[in-house]
Amino acid sequence: MRTPILAEEEEYTGVIDGFPATQGEENVYKAAYKTGMVRGHVFRMAVGAPRNRPGWKELDFLFQTKYGNYVAIQIRDYDFIHKGATEETKDVYNDMYILQKLSEDGIALRDGKIHTIDDNDAITVEVAEKALEKILL
Repeated sequence: MRTPILAEEEEYTGVIDGFPATQGEENVYKAAYKTGMVRGHVFRMAVGAPRNRPGWKELDFLFQTKYGNYVAIQIRDYDFIHKGATEETKDVYNDMYILQKLSEDGIALRDGKIHTIDDNDAITVEVAEKALEKILL
């Protein structure tokens, strides 16, 4: 019998809005406001059902821009070598599900998609700011 390989636990370094946050998440949060383009956010937004209930998925960030538009962002660790085609397919499915549920809730995303930021592009606030400028402008 094979021993299951468990995914690496996320290392939380801080807290945003009462939820544990990774360093990358903290950097994206700080960088978003530093750009001057964001006026509000929801962190670790439960979509589809209440948190920890059947059908719920989590969106890392839903930002409201200073123009009133909504921008959705997921932060992903693309360096994780055990992430195979099955996990990548699951990410795509989850994003499609989240998009559908946001639309059903009347939340229209400015670009009609969920933007993804590689964890390496959130290594510092300054690097995250460069990644976000492309998304938020």
